[in-house]
Amino acid sequence: MNERNGAAAVSPKAAKDLRFLGFAVLGVAALVWVRWSVVRGNWADLDVYVRGAQTVIAGSPLYQQPAGVLPFTYSPFAAVLFIPFQLLSTAAARWAFTVGSLAGYLVVVGVCGWRLRVPWRHLAVVTVAGMALEPFVRTILLGQVNFYLMAAVVIDCLVVRPSRRGWLVGLASGIKIVPGVFVLYFLLQRDWRSALRAACGFLLTVACGAIVAPQESRQYWTGGLFGISHFGPAAVVDGKNQSLVGELTRISQSPTPLLVTELVLFLTALALATAAARRQLRIGDDVAALTAVAIGGLLASPLSWTHHWVWCVPAIMVLVSRRQWVTAWLVGLVFAAGPEWGVTVQRSQDSLTLLQQVACASYVAAGVALLTMWAFGCAAGGGRSVVQDGEHGLTPLTPLTPLTR
Repeated sequence: MNERNGAAAVSPKAAKDLRFLGFAVLGVAALVWVRWSVVRGNWADLDVYVRGAQTVIAGSPLYQQPAGVLPFTYSPFAAVLFIPFQLLSTAAARWAFTVGSLAGYLVVVGVCGWRLRVPWRHLAVVTVAGMALEPFVRTILLGQVNFYLMAAVVIDCLVVRPSRRGWLVGLASGIKIVPGVFVLYFLLQRDWRSALRAACGFLLTVACGAIVAPQESRQYWTGGLFGISHFGPAAVVDGKNQSLVGELTRISQSPTPLLVTELVLFLTALALATAAARRQLRIGDDVAALTAVAIGGLLASPLSWTHHWVWCVPAIMVLVSRRQWVTAWLVGLVFAAGPEWGVTVQRSQDSLTLLQQVACASYVAAGVALLTMWAFGCAAGGGRSVVQDGEHGLTPLTPLTPLTR
């Protein structure tokens, strides 16, 4: 009798959970299906990486591409990493790379959900919903490396023991420069050794590229890093460039802002990210702190394409863990809609309408709003716990316990 009464008492809650999960997953799955049916992948960026690997093997100039072909604009080390993919057929390489990207995404949401103690039903919904967001879709369909780099950073900063951290951040920085911003995450915790290991890891990637392609490495690291680009000023003003510099160029109608202006915007973005990350670390939320640093790097970079904003998923997870439902929905809607894709910006265009300006500022505005909220707003919602790094492992903490090292 007692067992039946206990089952009857639990049954309504279990039924409610199942209904929530069922409706949420079905609704999000429908959104994912619609989104994926609209845009078809061309793996253009993956083809650039593989072509770079083929060029390195052939001993041809890495940064001289024929007209009409997207040039290779990354480090020689990035080309070296893609050598295994050029051994596969085009279809096999695309499948293998996409499966790896999806695995990286699942690692990111799994680790962040674990650190944030997100309930399983919420984690399942956010995981599926994240696949409907524009940055996720664009990353997969273009064949970009975002989830590989993101997974490396998340594992390095949130999973690896403190005594061994930094190497993966350094590796990611050797592929693309922007992940170097995560050294700030170590510095804010006064983890000088991890910052040093990240620098050493980065130098190892430079050395690896120099051994395989010495001339290209010299060209890239002695100035080509800033000059080798097929984008040009027109890309800076493009609405798909969701950075502070991009937003300034669209407002001022000038594709070439002054260097001092770019520097001011760069420092402003990092200062706001530092304030947000420091405060989140103080209350014990390392996922929010890491995400704040990522958003700061996206805002500070001169070029941050929409697909670079995959850190919107951990940001939404932070909001969900704090039960800030309205904010989570608003952020999710912004990144699901991708309104900047509905605006075509030309260098010769005199001006944008107010509505077009708002659309082109969507990700930037969301990023600035999140950093401002985390730096100066309410600390965190109740009822959640975080996971503390110990010297000998990972242990649960009570809600909002400050980090200690």
